[in-house]
Amino acid sequence: MKLKIATHKAFVYAAARVAGVDDYLTEYILRGVVAPDVYPEEELTARLSRSGNIYFTRRRVRHHTIMNRARIMKLIWRARKLYLKGKREEAAYWLGFALHYVHDMCISKDAHATVEAAMRQTPIPTQTIRDAVERAPRSPSFLHEIIDNLGPAAVNTAMANAAVATGSIVAAVFTDKEAPAIIEAEYKQKRPAHFIRLLIGAAAALTGIMAALNMQPVIAAASAITLAAAYIADAGYRQTKTEINWYKH
Repeated sequence: MKLKIATHKAFVYAAARVAGVDDYLTEYILRGVVAPDVYPEEELTARLSRSGNIYFTRRRVRHHTIMNRARIMKLIWRARKLYLKGKREEAAYWLGFALHYVHDMCISKDAHATVEAAMRQTPIPTQTIRDAVERAPRSPSFLHEIIDNLGPAAVNTAMANAAVATGSIVAAVFTDKEAPAIIEAEYKQKRPAHFIRLLIGAAAALTGIMAALNMQPVIAAASAITLAAAYIADAGYRQTKTEINWYKH
């Protein structure tokens, strides 16, 4: 336990110092980063018995698994929204909570003890953290990409991955509350086309439903294709909306 907590804290200290997070707020990040070990989360799972009955049980959330990617992003979004609302302490706590899972994703459960011990003997890559804080985009899409690429690795790679992720996440969560002008302009530019595609998609869906009810498979298929095309064409707008939502509480 102590080895694990010490490693988590070391990354937080380094990232907070580089990002200019004050000591008061850093303390809350530290509380959050140890919380998953001290107050483990539970999740509801379902199991189908041989007799066909479904049983629901609660179990501890596993830490060293790539299945936590969605959980991590949810926690990061929670931290960001709380920060935008002025709830800095809560934001810092949930940021730390997310970082715990991030760090654990960098090493496998089987090799945890060995890699963790080696990580304690390896200096925290402060320059890598600094580069992430200074250069990484303050973007939820970028954070999502980083987290999607995390996974078990050897000591040096695990340290580098944890450093990049920690620095990028801390900097993004505590970034300015006002959206950059370029994102605002891009969002406004894409909105008219989005509404047109929305209307096209709605019309295609309605046409497809009516065609299916009237046994007109060709028209129904064409409508489905049109609906799918409208959705695919709207991908740019959805990404920009995600970026703009990073600055709205």
